[in-house]
Amino acid sequence: WLAGIIEGEGFIGIHRTHAKAGHKKPPGYRYETACIEVAMNDRDVIARVADLFGKRVLGPYQYGKLARKPHYQAQVFGKDAARVLRLILPHLGVRRTSAANEALTLWEKKWNCSK
Repeated sequence: WLAGIIEGEGFIGIHRTHAKAGHKKPPGYRYETACIEVAMNDRDVIARVADLFGKRVLGPYQYGKLARKPHYQAQVFGKDAARVLRLILPHLGVRRTSAANEALTLWEKKWNCSK
């Protein structure tokens, strides 16, 4: 179920961000890590995804005209994303499998681990 939701409504990739002032790393330090994000209008579905990720629902977010429906998000990063990716990898299509392998390779190389 989760692999299908991610295939249809999700993003698998590499999250890039910079260290903020006051962090252990110097300002401007660049972080890269594995990432899975799912966004949609159905809060109940996102709540289930977030529960499977071990995270909370983000949102509601509403962009554009007020008549548009709000949407919700579930996100997972780093070792938690790598764990989920390994579990769903056999169930992903070609394009998402490629993205998952790229994210896993980066994460394993960056953090010098394979599990």
